[in-house]
Amino acid sequence: MKMKHFAMILFCTMVSLTLSAQKKEFNPPYYVNGIPLDSLKGPYIHVTTMAARVFSRDLRLCIDYGQDNKIGINESVLRTKKDIDVIFNSDIQIINFMDKNGFEYIDTHIKVWEGTSYTLYIFKKKY
Repeated sequence: MKMKHFAMILFCTMVSLTLSAQKKEFNPPYYVNGIPLDSLKGPYIHVTTMAARVFSRDLRLCIDYGQDNKIGINESVLRTKKDIDVIFNSDIQIINFMDKNGFEYIDTHIKVWEGTSYTLYIFKKKY
């Protein structure tokens, strides 16, 4: 009986590790302020990373394409069609994602605001 319990626990552990290791899939199209990512005005965009959750390494993107500054940060977050924030695991994943979606990486810099550092990316639309 103990062997069956051990086998069941081992099986459940292996299944849960496999499921958590699967890569996150993105579901296009993507939107910023309700505007499709591939329809943003202007040739350049400024992308700022933010923690997706407190004490998390997951990242959300805030995109500045020259829109009105009165728009809040939450409205400039990259989202799916179903209004779900797109979450990234790393800086390279962000650069690869933007490249795949028609933007060329230009530069990165760090900005410190109220004791918190933010990574800022500059991208240019590919034509």
